Formats: sequence, C-alpha cells, structure tokens
Amino acid sequence: IKMNKRGQSCLSCNNDYVPVCGSNGDTYQNECYLKQAACKQQSEILLVSEGSCATGTYNALQAACGPCHAPE
Repeated sequence: IKMNKRGQSCLSCNNDYVPVCGSNGDTYQNECYLKQAACKQQSEILLVSEGSCATGTYNALQAACGPCHAPE
C-alpha cells in the first residue's frame, strides 16, 4: 500500500496493461495507477480516455474539453 503526504493509504495496483489517459496529459498503466497518482499527489486527475494519451498535454485537454479556439 502506498501512502500520500498526509499518511493516507492509496491503492495498490496490479500490473495489468490497460493504458488510460489522465487529464494531466500523462498515460497510466491502468485506471488504478491513475487513481493512485491522484492520491499520492493529492490532486484530481480525471480519466480522459482509454488508451495512451495523444502526444502532449494540449491533445489530452482537447480530448477532454473539445477543440480550443484562438482569440480573434
């Protein structure tokens, strides 16, 4: 069991490789690792999509929020 900075226990995860993309633009080995990272960092990381993230944070955010529009 992993612990975060507050001493709270975070999930232990299996090694199944079912990649998911987090809202921070990082790819995690599976959803459990995403939740574990959120716990350890004490931050909210949402599952954006199944599979690896597209290259770069911009694409992960675009997948979560839709296309960005440049100011005119």
